[in-house]
Amino acid sequence: MAWPREHHPRSSRTSSSATLNGVTWVMLGLTSVALVPCVLNAQPSAQFLPDPPCSPSCLAWDTIARLGDRDGPGIVFQQSRIAAGPDGEYFLTSLVEPGVVRVFNRDGDFLERFGRPGQGPGEYVGAPMVLPDGTALLLVDDYGATCTRLDRSRRVESVRRLPFRPSTAARVGENQILLAAPAWSRERIGLPLHIFDCAGGQVLASFGGSPGQVVTRRDHFALDRVVAAADSATFWAARRNRFLLEHWSTDGSLLGAYERAVDWFEPWVFLPGGGAHTRPPPPMIQGVSHVGDGLVWILAHVPALDWAPTRPDRILEGGMESLSDMTYHKLYDSVVELWRVTGSSAEVLASDRIPLRATGFVAPGILYIYEEDQGGFPRYLIVRPYLQSGG
Repeated sequence: MAWPREHHPRSSRTSSSATLNGVTWVMLGLTSVALVPCVLNAQPSAQFLPDPPCSPSCLAWDTIARLGDRDGPGIVFQQSRIAAGPDGEYFLTSLVEPGVVRVFNRDGDFLERFGRPGQGPGEYVGAPMVLPDGTALLLVDDYGATCTRLDRSRRVESVRRLPFRPSTAARVGENQILLAAPAWSRERIGLPLHIFDCAGGQVLASFGGSPGQVVTRRDHFALDRVVAAADSATFWAARRNRFLLEHWSTDGSLLGAYERAVDWFEPWVFLPGGGAHTRPPPPMIQGVSHVGDGLVWILAHVPALDWAPTRPDRILEGGMESLSDMTYHKLYDSVVELWRVTGSSAEVLASDRIPLRATGFVAPGILYIYEEDQGGFPRYLIVRPYLQSGG
């Protein structure tokens, strides 16, 4: 879908925008920028080779589905994770309703729900990450530190205990998963990436940092990664606190690393105190997605261009003040970039900033965004950005 272009006052850069369902999306002027590979334990630096600007209309967005009903079993909640299955279905979990998995079809219609809160077979403590394929589901419960395998009929085949609580996970084999997680054991501290065998219940490898590195619970976010499988033997890992993308093999070999140096993403080590409503939140890489042929999508959260201190607008039980979900989301913009990585080099094909807080990827190259209808009922917008012909 091509959107009409108009000036957007929130950006001082060359931009275009479009309105979709009452929401204005900013589309910044695009450029193609080259990056150079770097060695992991050195200080990576980007060397930019600007190309002629790409037309702002070269990136378009398709709305694929909306998930969420006003009542009934298809009601959705905030703080959700969504994953797309091989048959086009969507699996949604939420911290507001721990342990429950809702399933929607490709059109956004509710199909079924399964799971329940708890710590037994088929039970989950938090909102498990669902990793589907054509034969089985793997559910990684970061709060409960378990990996559960379900067959296509949702029957539990196995439950394995994880030695740590991962922040993100990706499937790299029938029963093997890649976990990004802080590890506190003597032999793994300082190593943020792990290959775990859900069949045997053991860690096959840990790597991605400096073994024995002193890590505290305050600065471990600087080691955190978001991950995505590239193929059966390699994967992508993006640092949350730096615009740094790493290409790894599942045996722990670093194949390449590429970094961006941009004024809207200042690297950081410690998360600041206070909430995003009292001071501008630090930029953070939120997702990475491999779509084949060397193409990689990257999602970053940055402070909104019109960020300003915001008073809490919701009172919780006990009188505690909080932000409503939409107020919180409006404190952020999302930057969505498409990279092409070929061998030892990479280039940025597109970079767009939108005034919405996209949550993450549901499938290769497909994002989900929290929104509320006119009545304030939560739902999720499933969208696909793509490079138009000639972009």
